[in-house]
Amino acid sequence: MSEQTILQKISEAACRFIYKNYYLDEISIGKDMVMYCQGDRMIVGIQDCGDHFDFLIIFNQIEQAALEARRNEFPFVILNEYAPKLHGDTGRSVRVSVTDMETWEYAKKLMLIKMPPNRKPFPQEGAKISVNGGRCDMCVHYLHHACDDENHKKYVKERVDDRWGDDCGHDRPCSGQAKDCCGVIPLGLPFGMTTAADTITYALLPFAKGLM
Repeated sequence: MSEQTILQKISEAACRFIYKNYYLDEISIGKDMVMYCQGDRMIVGIQDCGDHFDFLIIFNQIEQAALEARRNEFPFVILNEYAPKLHGDTGRSVRVSVTDMETWEYAKKLMLIKMPPNRKPFPQEGAKISVNGGRCDMCVHYLHHACDDENHKKYVKERVDDRWGDDCGHDRPCSGQAKDCCGVIPLGLPFGMTTAADTITYALLPFAKGLM
């Protein structure tokens, strides 16, 4: 497997894990770093270093205690080689260099220690799956004709417009499982683009294959 293929696999796995489990704002810092934040609290920062990804997680004192209690779950290199810095009373900074799926699993475990998943599971009752594996019943095309809640339709449309612009075709009637459905997006860490948590929820998640 080529190096680029490995990085693409890590990028997709990380994006899929974060989108599925966390309701967070996605904040781009230039073209090579993206942060996932809850308000002004960064949960994880991810930097594209060309041949690997650096995952930066800062643990406050309470989170650091939870980390220390599970230290034996991590190889020495994961928590120490990258010179974690002590920041006075604010906690500890851990930077994990992710080069393969094994080190990605450690980065994922650190994120879960930092913050348990906060995205509520999407309801499965009444779920309609598109030909491309997305959620028709959450898609703005389907809601256009199937939802009676005008305020909800308007809000979803605004979120979709925020990401895709107002020419995404959301006024086009759709039966929810149309054969020509093109509502599918590839997943991967979106360096260079900032997206609010609500926009991720309504403009990205319904169109991510197999995510929900």
